[in-house]
Amino acid sequence: MFGPKMTLMHNPVIGLYKQVIGVLPIILGFMGALVVLTELYLTVPTTVAQGFIDYAADIIGT
Repeated sequence: MFGPKMTLMHNPVIGLYKQVIGVLPIILGFMGALVVLTELYLTVPTTVAQGFIDYAADIIGT
């Protein structure tokens, strides 16, 4: 009764598989956060710069 279960539990491939499954959501979450941060990093400065350029143009224009 214990034989197959024990070999299944101590099988390194299955152990590795379980570890990967356990870590996968963390990796995916981290990658998702990285993508969002990168998007923000690329979007926000251009928006700020555009606003600053518009502001400067208004000052120069008047």
